[in-house]
Amino acid sequence: PVADVTTRFVQIRHPMEHYGDPDRHAHRGGGEGGYDGGAGGTERRRQPPQQRERQRQQPYAPPAPSVQRGTVTRIEPFGAFVQLSDFRARGLVHRSQLARYRIESVEDAAAVGDDVWVKVLSVEREVDEETGKPRHRVRLSVKYASQDGDEGGGGRDLDPDGVEAAEEEARRGDRKGD
Repeated sequence: PVADVTTRFVQIRHPMEHYGDPDRHAHRGGGEGGYDGGAGGTERRRQPPQQRERQRQQPYAPPAPSVQRGTVTRIEPFGAFVQLSDFRARGLVHRSQLARYRIESVEDAAAVGDDVWVKVLSVEREVDEETGKPRHRVRLSVKYASQDGDEGGGGRDLDPDGVEAAEEEARRGDRKGD
């Protein structure tokens, strides 16, 4: 019986193997062959050593408040994750911070791959109790950064004093107490 199990195990192919079909993993949105390396950090392992070293030298998170360029990397029902261009950090733009108007769905305001200007609202540093590693929570907003494009004043801070953000935070705090 042990030999049978071993024989069957050897015959099982890896789930990422293409089996000769280049479009097998096209639903994952990848490049050549349809597979882009997956998510959850696997792309870091596949980067050339020079690129990894360059990333280590980048500062982790930007100062708050500042306006930064980023790319939407993931969409969730509660918001969009944005990878900041000049930093290693990835931050969350809550659905309420995606537009100055109410949106029904996050997909109405953002899509994976979109280049956006974001305002860094806060950067919270904490230590993970299980691993002991530092962890950063970066809160971002699209609605307080101009999206007019590079030549048209894109990236301007639309709330330089933070007055609108503070008022909105106070309103949200009042609602939570009810």
